[in-house]
Amino acid sequence: MKKNNQETDEIIKQYVKIRPNYVHLTTQVSRLLEELIKAHKIKHHSIEARTKEVESFSEKIYRKSQKYVDPLNEITDFTGIRIITNFLEEVEQIAAIIENEFVVDRENSIDKGDLLSENEFGYRSVHFVVSLSESRITLPEWRNFSNLKFEIQIRTVLQHAWAGISHTLQYKNEADIPTQLKRNLFRLAGLFEIADEQFLEIKKQHSILSSNAYNIDQNLNSIEINIHTLEKYMTESDQVSELHQIAEEIGFLFDERYRIEEEEEELDSKLINYCEFVGINSIGELDNFLKKSSTEMYSFLSKQLENSSTGTWYVRDEFLICLLLIGFYHEDFDVNLLIKLGWHELNAERVLNVAKEFRFND
Repeated sequence: MKKNNQETDEIIKQYVKIRPNYVHLTTQVSRLLEELIKAHKIKHHSIEARTKEVESFSEKIYRKSQKYVDPLNEITDFTGIRIITNFLEEVEQIAAIIENEFVVDRENSIDKGDLLSENEFGYRSVHFVVSLSESRITLPEWRNFSNLKFEIQIRTVLQHAWAGISHTLQYKNEADIPTQLKRNLFRLAGLFEIADEQFLEIKKQHSILSSNAYNIDQNLNSIEINIHTLEKYMTESDQVSELHQIAEEIGFLFDERYRIEEEEEELDSKLINYCEFVGINSIGELDNFLKKSSTEMYSFLSKQLENSSTGTWYVRDEFLICLLLIGFYHEDFDVNLLIKLGWHELNAERVLNVAKEFRFND
């Protein structure tokens, strides 16, 4: 039944009044999803959240007036959350969390991939219409959102890219596509799906390589330095344990509260760069370097700490090895190089000055 303009204007006014509550709901749900995903140790790309603008709501009910009888109760996307993952398996993992934590409206929740036949193009995403569980609504901070529905989408980065591109082209259905473009779009959609599957396969191979980086019985000189072998070496090496102990005795600080997994991976990558620069290409060569410098590392690291700008220094084991490499191979480093490697100019000068004054025994 088509509404007259006066009725529609009144509905819009009502939405203006209730929209602040949806804004609050959007913030709360977005924060809750971040916490739930983190608690399950699932890495994700990003979470996007929005509350429908009044202008968007007005346009929707005018344009689709034949679709709604009671739009304030029928429209479910006043609050919309989109979770973008890196890999396909994370879509399933996060979907399981949502099914466990929220009340899912099965009739209106869909997996868009299931709607596509083998010869159709489109993007795959999981689309939930949900409301809060009874147990959550009893909590004071959630009480105002009783009976409110909202939408959560989950898709991979590649699915998100496809959705953005197809939206720009304004092709929502196969019938919309000019015949001369259909073949290319079908092929491109297939490539996106294959890429998603291949990224997941690479992730699985990455996990296998990490857990089987090398065997302890192998000749370490035959083990190349890469992110997997270095991680294993840093965890299991007696030389690294000795370095850590010496640094603690000197007064370097290792505060676990500041450990961030992404920064750990970045430090591993930086250490690989340092090793490559000085010609250390195998785990065995790195191990030999630490053995060779072990008798003097106490004195060298002590001088570095004494000359630090604050007298305190929070470090990781990987960084300490980089510091030792600068000290032992100081003639190969200069301030400009250290700046490129992420050092502040003043700190680079100070560290190099200490390194040049100190002489490691070859």
